[in-house]
Amino acid sequence: MSPDAGPWFIDLNVWAADANFNWDNDIVGTPYAFSGLSSSVLGHALQWTSRTWWRDFGSGGLYDVEIVQTTDFDIGIYSFRIDDVEFARVDGYSGSTGLNVRTQVISGLRISAGRHRLSIVMVDHNASGTGGLYFPCLQGLYFRRTAFLPSAATFALPPTRMSGFHPRAIDIIPLFSTGNTNWDNLLASGTTAMPNGYDMYSTGAQNASRWWDLELAAGQWDVDVLHYISVQEGIYSVQLDGITLGSFDGYNAGGTVAGVRNIVRITVPSTGVHRLALTMLSKNASSSNYYGEICSLQLRQVSAMPATRQTITPYIVNMSSFFSAGNTTWDHFSIGGDGWAYQAEIQSDSSTQNNARWWYVGLSAGTWNFSMIHSTNSNRGIYSVQLDDVTIGTIDGYGGDVKNVRSTLTGIAVSTTGKHKLSLVMASKNGSSAGYYGTMTALQMRRTN
Repeated sequence: MSPDAGPWFIDLNVWAADANFNWDNDIVGTPYAFSGLSSSVLGHALQWTSRTWWRDFGSGGLYDVEIVQTTDFDIGIYSFRIDDVEFARVDGYSGSTGLNVRTQVISGLRISAGRHRLSIVMVDHNASGTGGLYFPCLQGLYFRRTAFLPSAATFALPPTRMSGFHPRAIDIIPLFSTGNTNWDNLLASGTTAMPNGYDMYSTGAQNASRWWDLELAAGQWDVDVLHYISVQEGIYSVQLDGITLGSFDGYNAGGTVAGVRNIVRITVPSTGVHRLALTMLSKNASSSNYYGEICSLQLRQVSAMPATRQTITPYIVNMSSFFSAGNTTWDHFSIGGDGWAYQAEIQSDSSTQNNARWWYVGLSAGTWNFSMIHSTNSNRGIYSVQLDDVTIGTIDGYGGDVKNVRSTLTGIAVSTTGKHKLSLVMASKNGSSAGYYGTMTALQMRRTN
C-alpha cells in the first residue's frame, strides 16, 4: 500500500448505515435539516441507541470529525467510537427547539490503516433535557484527513498524491466545505421552502466565497449547482485553483425561487487535489445585493484525459435524486409534508405509466445492494429498479400514510466492471393504488463482497 492510499474525505450518508439499534427513522420534515445525500435519521428515546458504519481508511492518518445535528430539548449525548473505543462525546441538548447546527466532534483524531468500525451510541442525557430522554437526530457525519501517519504535518495539496482512485461523480454537501470567506450562514427554517431542508447563504458581501478541496482526475467535469434565485442574488463565479472558469446569474426579477439548477463545464488540467470555489465576484445591474445561496452540488466527469480513467471503483456509490443523467416525465421538484413525511424530493410529473429517471454509475464486478429513501402514499406506483435496462427488483411505493421509508434490494449481480445505467421505472402499480406516481430523495449502491 502506498503511503498516501485511501480517501482524504469520507462523507457518510447517515441513513445508509451498516447496522443500528433503535435508530432507523428516516425523516425529512420541518424543522429537521436535510442534506444533499441523506435525510435526518431520528432514533428512539432509549439509552444505548446506536448506529454503525464500516469504512476503509487506507493508510490512515490524522482526521477532523464533524457532524450536522438537530439540537432540541430531548436530544441526548452522543458517544463517538472507533472499533468500540470512545474518542469524543457531543451533547445534543438545546434550550431552543429544532436548531440545526454544524459541530466539530474532534480535531486530529489518529486512525490507523485499514478498515474500521465507526459507531455512535446515545450514552447519557443533559440534566436539563425533557423527561430524561436520549433521542438522537443527525444529518451528516464527515471525516477529513489532515495528515498522514506517522507525520503530523498539516494538510497540503500535493499535485501527485492520488494513487489510481479517481471518482467519476462527486456529491458535495455544501456546509462541509474546506473554508469560506463571508459565506457560512446555515439556514434551516420551517417557513422557507428549501430544496434540501437547509441552504448555505453568504453575508451579501462582494467576493464572498466558499470552497472545497477535492480529489479530481484530469479531464472535463460538469459542476452542477442547486441554488436559489431572487432579486438580491449575485453572479456565481465557478473557480478552480483560483481561476474563474465559468459563471451563472442568481438574479430573478420575479422573486425567490428554490431548487434552480445551473451547470458549468470546467477542465481539470491535472490529476490530484484541486480547490473548487464559488465566489460572488459581481452581480446583475438589477440585483440589490451579492447574496449567494447554495443547497447542493455535484461534479461529474464527462471526459477523461489519456491514462487518467479510474482503475478502482468504490464499494459505495451515493446518488442524489436531484442530479440524474436523464428522465422521462420525472423531474418535478416537490417540497411539502407534515413534519414527518417528505420535505424535498423529486416526483414524477404525472400518474402515467412508465415514468423513468436514471443515473450512470461506475460499478465493479461483484454483488451489490440497492437502497433508496422514498415517500409512500395512496397514489404511488411500483418502482422497477433496472441495471442496464434489465429489471433487478421492484419496490412498492403504495401506502395508506404519507411517510418516508427506506427500501433495499439485495444480491444484485454486476457482471462487468465499468459504467452502468441505473434506472427507476414506474412500470406497474399496486391494485389498491390510485396512480403510478414515483418519488425519491436519495439512493445508494453498496458492494457486499
